[in-house]
Amino acid sequence: MHGKKRLTAKYMMKTKTIISALAFASILTATLFAADNFGLRRAQTQDMLPKAKAAPQPSQRKPFIKAQNDFVEKSHNSFALRNGWTMFEEDCVVSSPVNIFADNFSAGENEFNATVPGTILQTLVDSGVYPNPYYGLNNFYIPDTICRKNWFFRTEFELGVLANKGENIQLVINGINYKADIWLNGKKLGQTKGAFIRGYFDITNIVNKSGKNILAIRVCPPPNVGIAHEESDRSGQGPNGGTLCLDGPTFICSEGWDWIPTIRDRNSGIWRDIEIKFTNSASIGDAFVKTDLNLPKCDLAKISTSVPVLNKSNAKKTFTVKCTIDGKTLEKSVSLKANESKNVEFEMQMKSPRLWWPNNMGAQNLYFADISVSENGVVSDKKLVRFGVREISYLMMVDLPEKNGFFAEFNPIEGYKNKTSPFDNSKRREVADRMVAPKVLKDANLSAFTPSAEKTPYLIVKINGKKVFVKGGNWGIDDAMKRISREKLIPYFELQKRQNFNIIRNWTGETTQEEFYELCDEYGMLVWNDFWSSTQNYNLRAQDEALFVENAKDVVLRYRNHPSIIFWCPKNEGYVTEELNADLAKLIAEYDGTRYYIPNSRFVNMRTSGPYRYFKDAAFYYGGTSRGFNTEIGSFSIPTAETVRSFIPEKDLWPVSDTWVHHDLHNGHYRQEYYSALEDDFGKKSQNEAEFCAKAQVLNYESYRAMFEGRFAHLWDDTTGLMLWMSHPAWPSMTWQTYSWDYETTGAYFGTMKACQPIHIQMNLSDFKVIAVNNNYEPLPDITVSAKVYSAKGELLWQKSQKATLLANDKTEIFKVEFPESLNECVLIRTTLEKAGNILAQNDYWKNPKKPSDRKAMLNVGKPTLAIDGEIAKSQKNGFAIYEFTLKNKSAFTASSIKLNARNAKGERILPAYFSDGFFNLLPNESAKILVEIPIEKNAGDIHFTYETLTRTTPEKL
Repeated sequence: MHGKKRLTAKYMMKTKTIISALAFASILTATLFAADNFGLRRAQTQDMLPKAKAAPQPSQRKPFIKAQNDFVEKSHNSFALRNGWTMFEEDCVVSSPVNIFADNFSAGENEFNATVPGTILQTLVDSGVYPNPYYGLNNFYIPDTICRKNWFFRTEFELGVLANKGENIQLVINGINYKADIWLNGKKLGQTKGAFIRGYFDITNIVNKSGKNILAIRVCPPPNVGIAHEESDRSGQGPNGGTLCLDGPTFICSEGWDWIPTIRDRNSGIWRDIEIKFTNSASIGDAFVKTDLNLPKCDLAKISTSVPVLNKSNAKKTFTVKCTIDGKTLEKSVSLKANESKNVEFEMQMKSPRLWWPNNMGAQNLYFADISVSENGVVSDKKLVRFGVREISYLMMVDLPEKNGFFAEFNPIEGYKNKTSPFDNSKRREVADRMVAPKVLKDANLSAFTPSAEKTPYLIVKINGKKVFVKGGNWGIDDAMKRISREKLIPYFELQKRQNFNIIRNWTGETTQEEFYELCDEYGMLVWNDFWSSTQNYNLRAQDEALFVENAKDVVLRYRNHPSIIFWCPKNEGYVTEELNADLAKLIAEYDGTRYYIPNSRFVNMRTSGPYRYFKDAAFYYGGTSRGFNTEIGSFSIPTAETVRSFIPEKDLWPVSDTWVHHDLHNGHYRQEYYSALEDDFGKKSQNEAEFCAKAQVLNYESYRAMFEGRFAHLWDDTTGLMLWMSHPAWPSMTWQTYSWDYETTGAYFGTMKACQPIHIQMNLSDFKVIAVNNNYEPLPDITVSAKVYSAKGELLWQKSQKATLLANDKTEIFKVEFPESLNECVLIRTTLEKAGNILAQNDYWKNPKKPSDRKAMLNVGKPTLAIDGEIAKSQKNGFAIYEFTLKNKSAFTASSIKLNARNAKGERILPAYFSDGFFNLLPNESAKILVEIPIEKNAGDIHFTYETLTRTTPEKL
């Protein structure tokens, strides 16, 4: 549309026909030239669909209320349009007798108060059209037609006093999924395509500075949305994705995966803010701050700042660019022709910099670069760029031009110095078990590859010159409906940090937004950042690779200042095409050059993914799969009964129903093995969901702890990193998570917390050796290591202690646990690290040494009685209300798998609430110190604590 041409019904109908034809042609082309996973070819039959006893949850449409648009300042002279948006189907525009830009336009009963930023489905849920899709089978009952039509978002606004903020006015699109056509006051501004790209549109001569403006955005969902698959006990978990992968830069998981259902709008909508930005003659682009440390001393850092400056006027002008970092200001003049852009470069030395470290390695220090561009003393534009001083290097086996199998430390700042990649990602040599060594190009800067004393072919990450065992998990997507406010995400990051993780993998880039990276910076979470492609020889490849690269480039420019990002990776599990691989490697070298572009999430200096199942004998995790660097491994992780009750209707709660399966309790052999452990290994069948979930926590604790402890048993020998599949749930799920979507902490959470302690004691389940892990960079002398074996009733059967010095950043083998020859039941083994009488670490195991899956003795005791011994100490710090108390087991037998909760006066759980321990054990008459931290805003009114155990599954007040 050009000039003043109106958005008429005739034009809209013609456009809609063209879009439909293109979508059909897209699918036809893919069908002819690909033979991979297209998802479902036809809708499921009725007998395959999930069934429930509970009736569908009703919804109630909220009345439409026309709202005033609010301006929220996001950065210097840049304001987000909030609260005044409406949403309606494109058909409403076609059928309306009134132009969409008329003051009296109305879509009638089909007009909704839109949630912006947010998705189309979020607006429909907020408007009461559909109920909460996270509850029961509600998602199944929402029609899968939302993603098969175009939608309009419309808002009216007046600039008011903002009109004087600058002579140039720009509309900024921060993220729309998938394609957007944008009109202002009847004039088409342009289009964006791809969920992760920004759009900039000059509206200086279009916007009405003294009156009403009408902004209309047509949102077109991805063209290849696929067919919804509904999990049931008969249909199984279904395909992972399908045709949506053809569309590249979008939320490919929303077609449905084995951890998320089909999201009915495929996360389409204005999911990031729409902003109006004011400048004068010059504007600042995506400034980049690079830090180069003097290693290994870290006493000096070279700070290089690149500032793109654009002259937006029609005349040649001279501008002054200033950059202030840590109180030191540099400035330069730059002359630009009309509409010319140049990079203005600054360099400074920073003595004794405050470094940014991953979690548990040091503080997450952050700096700001205060950048401005001025003309004749008047500021035209400003930017505040946050960054961290840190340097990444990578220990790896590479093939040099003249030498294969060279063990090197790769410095990316040197390697990408000439803005080209030093690796030939098309040539790879298999070393062992599909693991390959990357090939270094002949003309690469070989000084970037210095000899390494490490002789493992598996990748090792170094931060600020220190080796880091990376431990964490995958985020498939932060939230199934992309509800991603900073306030909503903070508790998840608290949980990640408190379970001692130091990395998050942004799987296929589904969580690519500013809030995520900001919180990773602040919480010390390294980021493995994928782009939007998955599973070679299974998922379909993106059709438009140029669009893929365009979105990827914008992501790199947008987020490259975040110190948390340590990898760029094009694809989950496999290689992209050679052409796409070359383009991505080139843009990383040219626009970043401080991080390694790794061409595959497995095999390149890594081992394969998985497994993803439950093993009755957790000693499995100490075998061959414990070697290498692994980006994915996982198991079932059923939440607590109270959480399950919060999203499963009572009528479908017990026995396990299709509603559980819809929430990812996958059927088939692997689930049966898990069931067998729940029911047979404990020797008693579950009578209700409470007993079922209580036993599940025991299995989850052991499995998730063993995944990490199995690696620590081989630490640095040939094991260098592990990421769970998954740590974070996208919605109320039964699998692959260490905490549940409502912030409740599970057995998996406390198992990983225990395993990943910076100072850790463990007993290897494979050989019963006791080993200590010291993640600090100094040895720990004069440590007393002890192990004791108790019967389920608490009788001491065996004990041993020994003095040791723990190696720095390594494991130390101590001695082996021995069991009485006559022992033939499950017992409690307690391992402890002490120094000068203070317990540094403690770790319990329930195990029958002759039959690892036998847990019968754990249930062959009564229901224990616990109590708070003494007073509860209360304090406040850093935004938390803190409670400290002593918990005592008043029983004559062991209390196992103790779960604590904080509750308000009504008896409702307070979530989040961060407990120092969970699913732990207390011997007869034993006590334990408990620390609880609750966000102050959750701390209103009277608070009390409750406990549950494996044998006492109803919450009891302390």
